[in-house]
Amino acid sequence: MPRRTNPSNNGVVKTNHPKRKLHHPPQPNAPAPSTAALPIHKQPALLIERRLLTALSLTLEQALADPNLTVKIQQIKALLYAKRFLEVFEREQWLDVYAARWVPSRVLAFREIFAEVELLERRREIADILGRDGADAGGMDGPQRVVCLGGGAGSEFIALAGIVAQRMEVSDEQDTPQESSTDPLEVHLVDIGPYAPLMDRFAESAIPRLVTASDAITGTFHQTDILSPSAEPLLRSLLHRDSSAPPPIVTLLFTLTELFIQSRPATVAFLQKMTTLAPRGTLFLIVDAANEEASAVSVGKEGRSWSLATVMDGVLCAMPTQTTAAAAAEDTPAPGTRSRAAWKKLEAEDSKWFRLREGLQEHYPIKLENARYWLRLYRRN
Repeated sequence: MPRRTNPSNNGVVKTNHPKRKLHHPPQPNAPAPSTAALPIHKQPALLIERRLLTALSLTLEQALADPNLTVKIQQIKALLYAKRFLEVFEREQWLDVYAARWVPSRVLAFREIFAEVELLERRREIADILGRDGADAGGMDGPQRVVCLGGGAGSEFIALAGIVAQRMEVSDEQDTPQESSTDPLEVHLVDIGPYAPLMDRFAESAIPRLVTASDAITGTFHQTDILSPSAEPLLRSLLHRDSSAPPPIVTLLFTLTELFIQSRPATVAFLQKMTTLAPRGTLFLIVDAANEEASAVSVGKEGRSWSLATVMDGVLCAMPTQTTAAAAAEDTPAPGTRSRAAWKKLEAEDSKWFRLREGLQEHYPIKLENARYWLRLYRRN
């Protein structure tokens, strides 16, 4: 389906701070899928994919040139597989190494996912639904806010810049020229680790290499623990819908499993709180690894295992449409509000592969990886 075009820009990253981690490592108890064992895409690499890898290579040049890079990567892998996440993500000196190794593969996968689910193309659809339901659609022409939970390492930011750049530059012979749009993109990256310096480098180096139009995409980094009650004021401000702007888009990519490992009750409470704060029309995209061991959750007295995707359907789609803050805090729905679920499931994939297109590995010095994932896209009712 052809997509509208959007301009581009130099990313501007601001920072806010506190503690504990929230990002997406590879799954600890299962080896990452090997590109050697899996077929690559038969189609040649897209121009935008090559540009993304070039921008990352230049931005992370110092980390890639580190003579001890391989040793550091192995040390990080050992800690991740041991689920000692904080020992990696609270050490600022290791974050560039982590980014050099894992961010490029994630950027490629996320760009493809965003394009396939048309994450930035649903503004008119949401306005029509809000208007048809008798709700005030309000202004829909202002900046689109995207809140990336667990997005500190920058994969979502760079991938979104790739979408903006692809809208702007249609020189790739495989792409279809698209109508131009001037609506800016405001990306908010929320994470527990000290990613501000890395985000500054991405904003100053990677984003301008992809997008040149002023103010087309900006980024703000917020360092906080979203599972802590102290994060509520930040979440409230990020999810608030300005009268001149569309409802926000929220992403939680390769982070949910880690949150469940940290604390299942706190994660469910966070999802309830987010549901309370999210305005109608908010889009919520969840993507996580589709390996059975990582995504299985035991539920009930008998400990029956369910996939994390199924659990999310139950948690989000079973909530009432309107939930008061007090009711959410008590883990009980407000009375008389069960007429409609809080979230509507728009897209679902229980197991899908992202596979590298032919020739991509030539554009990056460290091994790139395929990824098998599950996906859910919800809209707030």
